[in-house]
Order: sequence, then C-alpha cells, then structure tokens
Amino acid sequence: MNKTSSLLAIGSLLCGMIIIMLLATPLAASADCAPHAVKECISNIVYWYNSCGALESIYQNCNATNQICKNAMCVDKEPVQNVLSQPSKNQLNSDTNQTQAKRLAISLFVKKESETASWKKNISADAGDALNFLLVVKNISDTAIDHVSVKIDTIGDIKYTDSLNINNLAWDGDITSEVDLGAMPANTSHILSLSGTAAPQNQDSLQVTANINFENATQDLDQITININKKPPAANPLSISDNIEATPDAKTPAKETLTRASVFSNWYFWVIVIIVLSVIFIFIFRKLSSNV
Repeated sequence: MNKTSSLLAIGSLLCGMIIIMLLATPLAASADCAPHAVKECISNIVYWYNSCGALESIYQNCNATNQICKNAMCVDKEPVQNVLSQPSKNQLNSDTNQTQAKRLAISLFVKKESETASWKKNISADAGDALNFLLVVKNISDTAIDHVSVKIDTIGDIKYTDSLNINNLAWDGDITSEVDLGAMPANTSHILSLSGTAAPQNQDSLQVTANINFENATQDLDQITININKKPPAANPLSISDNIEATPDAKTPAKETLTRASVFSNWYFWVIVIIVLSVIFIFIFRKLSSNV
C-alpha cells in the first residue's frame, strides 16, 4: 500500500510538472490582417487595402465611368465653365498638351521576392533581399498619346537585374535610363515588372521613384520606400552572475528576474526537467521494488 501511494504521488508530480510546462509555453500570436478594410485612391482608381496596409484588389475604376477618384470613391467631375472669348490656335494647342499631361498616370509597387504578400508602397527588407517591382502606366484620356516613355530613379543602392517585362513579355532596355513605350491608345495601360536586390551602403532606407514622360517632360510620378532593417546588437557574453556584479545599481534585480524568466521560457529547460524527474521516478521505483 505504501509502495502504491508513493508511485501515485510521484506520477501526480510528473503530470503536474508537464501541465505547468504546457501552460507556460507561449503561444505564437497571429497577426491576422482583415481583408478589404479600407479604400484609397491611386491614379484615379479606388483600391482595397487590408487592415495591415497591404494593397489588394480594385474596388472601382473611375476612368471607366468618366469620373474622378476623391475620398476613396468615384464622383462626378466638376462642370466646365463656358468661355466667352474664342481661344486662339496656340491656346488650343497648349490646352491640349496640358490635358494630355494630366491624363497620363503611373503607379509603383514593391514586395519581397521571398513573400507572397500583396504589393505595397512601403516595405521593410534586409540588405541582400531580392525585390520585385510593379509599374502600371495608364493613358486615362480619350485620345491616343505619342512618344510615351518611363524610367525609375533610385535614392540608395539597388542592383537591378535584366528582367524587365512589359505586359508579360520580355523587353530589352534599361529602365533606369528610360524605356520608350511609343504611342498609347486612349484608355489603355501597360504593366511593367522588374526585379533587383537591396544593397544599401550604410543607409536606413531606399527610395524608388517612377516617372512617366511625354515629349521629354515628366507628366506623373509615384514613389515607394524600402526601409532597411537594422542588425541587432551583439549579445552580451556575460552570465547572469556577471551581470549582477557588473551593474550594482537599483536596476540589477529587474535584470536578473528578466534573464531568469527568459531561461524558464525556453523549451529545452522543460525537456531537462522532464528527464531529471524521469530519472528520479525510476530510481525511487527501483528502490521501493527492492525493499519489498
């Protein structure tokens, strides 16, 4: 009877320790991003964004309804006031160029190649990360526009690869110099994609600006930012006792408690505890068995 009670007590102790270990193991918090959380205007198109700020799908294209995007919705254009005087030929040509200039739009997005997340305007990356870039060039006017070109300017060091694609077709050309898109019919768009590698030289961030040009003048531009992750500082090789002796101030007990708490939260600590308890259980069991 005494032997049975001892075994039950030891078994209960082991079960209790295992339960405490399971309860003490921290669960990884999942940061779920709610889809279709907010809407924003980009180049006269309303886009959905999730709660984490990632670009999702198109909500409404204001170009298709001949409206303008304002406050994340398509609204009617303001009526044009009647002009009493007859404009001259030079004025008509100037107004036409200005109209064309205002109706060329470009959008730029980026994401890391290692991630399947949506395209974003701002990301964080490590030095050496492979990056993918997406440009959407649009003629949102009702007339064709000739001599359209596009280029990107970079503040910081990004090594671009020879991987330029336009409308899913490989394309020769250096987009950092300029790529000629030729004539763009009314209400059409081109999708450009390319890749590169972040190679910052002691920089906190990299900025990439996409420009769409018409007749050698910039008509629209868009920008993305790549924040470079900082490397964590080197770990302090001092042990817990060394830390206590080296910092004899009021903050020492808090540091000691924090360090010990981090030790107890490690999984291998609990594995050692289980092994030790198992050895003790076997030793006591054999001891009791030999006494019978």
